[in-house]
Amino acid sequence: MPYLVKEFNLTETILSKTIKIMGIGESDAENLLKDLIKSNNPTLAPTVKEGEIHFRITAKGDNMIALENLINTMKKKIEAVLGDYIFGENSDTLESVLGNLLLVEKKSISVAESCTGGYLSHILTNVPGSSAYFNRGYVTYSNDAKMDLLGVSKETLETYGAVSEEAASEMVAGVYKHTKSDICMATTGIAGPDGGSIEKPVGLVYIGFSFDGSIIIIKKQFSGSRESIKKRTVRYILFYLLNQIKRGKIE
Repeated sequence: MPYLVKEFNLTETILSKTIKIMGIGESDAENLLKDLIKSNNPTLAPTVKEGEIHFRITAKGDNMIALENLINTMKKKIEAVLGDYIFGENSDTLESVLGNLLLVEKKSISVAESCTGGYLSHILTNVPGSSAYFNRGYVTYSNDAKMDLLGVSKETLETYGAVSEEAASEMVAGVYKHTKSDICMATTGIAGPDGGSIEKPVGLVYIGFSFDGSIIIIKKQFSGSRESIKKRTVRYILFYLLNQIKRGKIE
């Protein structure tokens, strides 16, 4: 940039920062920030990526300190409105922010996956240093695997089905029983495009969380392709877990 400024006699500098949010719809987020989006300098522009919304703040001028002040002022205004939905900025990812928090809190994590097929484990272990908190991952895709590895009862599977609150509860209980990890998770659902019904449509996912043995089951309905449903499930899990830790819900 210094060469270009000198060569072409440029005096204007452009500075930007991206604020990343999740857990709120694009239209709702834009509506809450509509006055800020009208700003000319700095400008604020949203983009959507795999369930996340990225707001890019861009300031122009000839004084770096003034530009940084413009960026920081806009950032504080966004935080005042969307603070609970912000998870990072610039190169931050959900998994990297969560990983850093797990390291700070000294928490271990283990997972059992059915509908996500190992994708949750993949994303969690994509972070350098994740071996410090990631304990174990099971891919229990079949009913036999759920019974053999996690102790899910045959009666539960026959009565309620593999995609059910009851199955998710027994899956995550099995993960905790075998690993004693501080945080355990389990996924079971219908990623599609086939296999859905009126009672259990494609995109239905049950997510089990165990915090030191205390179990919570969340039912979600996602849309999109098979790959999209798997990705949305994993991103929801990461964001939910990140917020639970931030709010002190996990001791």
